[in-house]
Amino acid sequence: MFPLYPERSLFTEGDPKYILVHEAISAGTVIIREVSEAGSVPEVMVNNDGELPILILEGEELRGAKQNRMAATTVLVGAKSRVRIPVSCVEQRRWRYDSRRFTSGSHCPPSLRHHLKRMAGGGHGSPSHQTALWAEIRRRHGAMGVSSTTDDLSAALETHRERVERVQEQLPYPPSASGVAVAIGGKVVSVDIFDTPETLAKTWDRLVQGLALDALEVRNDECQATATSVEARLYAARELRWSRTHIAAHPQHRWLFQTKRCGKFSARRVEQIVKRYAEQAGIQATPHVFRHQCITFLTKTSGLADAELQLITGHARRETLAVYQHVAVDGQLAERYQAAMKEVDL
Repeated sequence: MFPLYPERSLFTEGDPKYILVHEAISAGTVIIREVSEAGSVPEVMVNNDGELPILILEGEELRGAKQNRMAATTVLVGAKSRVRIPVSCVEQRRWRYDSRRFTSGSHCPPSLRHHLKRMAGGGHGSPSHQTALWAEIRRRHGAMGVSSTTDDLSAALETHRERVERVQEQLPYPPSASGVAVAIGGKVVSVDIFDTPETLAKTWDRLVQGLALDALEVRNDECQATATSVEARLYAARELRWSRTHIAAHPQHRWLFQTKRCGKFSARRVEQIVKRYAEQAGIQATPHVFRHQCITFLTKTSGLADAELQLITGHARRETLAVYQHVAVDGQLAERYQAAMKEVDL
């Protein structure tokens, strides 16, 4: 392991403060559950009741509920918000409730995180993506002599816990480091950089647990990485494109009109809201009337193509737009007729 000490922070001072998900779970300020009673393999629901955003790192293991999962990407969940996050299953042969809430587990090995990224091209959550991940976990278990009736990734940690703990003792957190590069058998397998040394310090033991599982599988360690090889890999990474991740479930995150918990309104709820305000205004109105008027106006004035209007309306058939187009044309003809009649001296 090669500790990294960036000369300057890669992050701006204006970035929001946060706490890590395992801290929030221990404090009871976040609840992570299945998205519904039936559950959905590639998603879980995060309910953050705390005053600070919660950082969930890629590879974070979540244990319990209907299946153990790992976070498929790094997510910053906004304070006082509720959001679904993408996950991958790391326990194939269980689809029943072990508990109603997820608890915090370890951190997945770098090789699995790499496998996750390599498969991302096939679409996260796709059957082929998940099947390949399960196959990789079974292969690892076979190579490491791990037995698990549910093909649970965490069984490898429990089987080799003493050896993992020895690795942790040999690799204490390097003070003031805010990043770490990991090499196994002469090959750099992962690089993690955090905004502050404090975040890495809090995550260190969990990262080392995942690293140890990869290291225990490698039998030939004659080839060792050097600082020069790590520097070469980091230099190449300078050409990578960086993207800024916004807070998930921020008040302006997903829906134009949304509930207090940043979810979408049901159709019935929208009808109730429109009815209440229509009565207060002394008019007759429904969501359908508003939609009709809006699309008629756009058809008349915007110059948008039929395909664009269909996307806005949500109509399955483009022919349905003919209703709005006829109304708009009829209205235009009426206006032109009235304007022409004003010029006629009767």
